[in-house]
Amino acid sequence: MIHGDGRQTRDLIYADDAVDALYRAGGRGSGLVINVGTGQQTSVRDLAELIDPHAEIVSAPRRHGDITRAAVSPTRARIHLQWSPWTDLRSGVRMTLAAQPGHSRTE
Repeated sequence: MIHGDGRQTRDLIYADDAVDALYRAGGRGSGLVINVGTGQQTSVRDLAELIDPHAEIVSAPRRHGDITRAAVSPTRARIHLQWSPWTDLRSGVRMTLAAQPGHSRTE
């Protein structure tokens, strides 16, 4: 189920990449606000199709307060933490799905 038209975007990051950034910030953090993300926008609809290209997408009304676009700049993380995400969206989704109990989807 997608709330809204599915064109709303998010900056999606694989958990291992985010943990690495937080670990680096623990040793180098100085109170500076640093965004951790990819800087790339992915639509909710594109994400749903990547998760299961054969699933029927059901639309529901947009939720109150839902943001339309979300992406952050990872520039400060690259400069101050010597960090950038290394997992692309397709690989991150594949690894996340593979970790689910009973998952048997093949590429």
